[in-house]
Amino acid sequence: MNGGDLRPRAFFCAFYRYAIVAQKYSRALGRTRLILVVRCLKDMKEVNNIRELEELIGLPLSRYYPEARIDHKAIALGHLMENLAKYVKKGDALAIEDSCKLISLDPHMPFGKRSKSNLARSLKKSAKYINESNRAIIIRKTASLLSLEFCPREAEDYCSLIRKLGSDAVCSLVSLVTPINEKSLRLVSDLECEKKEKN
Repeated sequence: MNGGDLRPRAFFCAFYRYAIVAQKYSRALGRTRLILVVRCLKDMKEVNNIRELEELIGLPLSRYYPEARIDHKAIALGHLMENLAKYVKKGDALAIEDSCKLISLDPHMPFGKRSKSNLARSLKKSAKYINESNRAIIIRKTASLLSLEFCPREAEDYCSLIRKLGSDAVCSLVSLVTPINEKSLRLVSDLECEKKEKN
């Protein structure tokens, strides 16, 4: 292999990551559903460190950097996401804006499911500070996830956040969703039942 050509190495790294996903889910999922997981991952922009996340968002995220230097790039990224969630929980306007942009872009990254779910739970606690444009972002992204062939874990926390945003947000979400898998159908059905009970 040519030492200067990183394409074979990049291909191997991507293949290895998909193999890890396959190993993790193979016992819980059938072959067809496993293919859907990998297909969803392929559609996501991959982010492996803080610099790549800043490039994707197009904003500096230095205010959320870990206080102590962390040499492991993936762990440092995880700490940044935790700090971002802490700012959101306090109702920080800029952090809420950054979080909603990150949710909209939906990158594939280390500890991604946990980080996105954590962001959604923090946004839920600061729901009264979320403006209309960011509410629309959250609703559109949740509708998009619920319409996928495979519904990701964080969609549950996004639905919980939508409930907190109010009945108008729930109605908007339900009108946009076309669920095609069992989990999405259940989540949408729960939202519709709650909407009817409140009416």
